[in-house]
Amino acid sequence: MAGIELRKAGESYQPIFKEGKPKWLRPISKFQHGAVSEALIGGLKLMDVIELEIEEFCPDGYQSENATFKDESVKKIGKINLAEKNLDVLTDREQDY
Repeated sequence: MAGIELRKAGESYQPIFKEGKPKWLRPISKFQHGAVSEALIGGLKLMDVIELEIEEFCPDGYQSENATFKDESVKKIGKINLAEKNLDVLTDREQDY
């Protein structure tokens, strides 16, 4: 599970940017390798908007977006339409790979 941090703006969601790029968040568990339980996220789908309570940011090398969270705080609060105009906002076009 990973995604881009959003803020609610009226009836829609807007991405949070860091250094001109969408800010990523990768919720991880406290278990080995940070794997999140299937029971917690099994019903989530691509472009679902979820809300969760971060416990601690815990960057690990190139995975600077890692953060632990409270299991009971995970809830689906919306969905973003999988449309080109929405994806364009989330695309980082400056990567060489």
